[in-house]
Amino acid sequence: MLKKITTSYTLALIGLIVFLGSCKKDYESIETGDDVKIQAYIQKNNLTATKDSSGFYYQVVSQGTGAEKFKNTDSVLYHVEIKSLLKGTSYFSDPSRGNLGTRVGYANDLNGYNIPAIRTAMLQLTPGGQARILLPSYLAFGRNGFESINVPSNEIIDLVITTMPEK
Repeated sequence: MLKKITTSYTLALIGLIVFLGSCKKDYESIETGDDVKIQAYIQKNNLTATKDSSGFYYQVVSQGTGAEKFKNTDSVLYHVEIKSLLKGTSYFSDPSRGNLGTRVGYANDLNGYNIPAIRTAMLQLTPGGQARILLPSYLAFGRNGFESINVPSNEIIDLVITTMPEK
């Protein structure tokens, strides 16, 4: 009789373990979720954005008037605008004179945040050009957001860079 009870409890325990083990939920990663939203936005708005291997999208809006594309060692004066991709909320617009003397190779610093997408897109431009960058949240300000300019956590960013023309 004792052996029968022990066997019943063992089978019940095994059944419970199998049942609880099969209740695993699949969660979509933030990277996947952001990418799906960005691709839907691109398709809805008929954009011709290029996806970089690191996960952001960019589009050269206007090439510019210069003879050659920027190099990392070139000095560049540029203007940055940051807004929410999905809500359209404008968060930041810097003065074009705020980065006087910056070299393209160092243009990835945005108020203390390292955003290499800025430099990558800028290298596709000539002076006077403009690029639009669609940044997934994990490549922008992440789960903490950017409090000083009111960017909430996990916000997908629409960033526009405009370089000043040659004089």
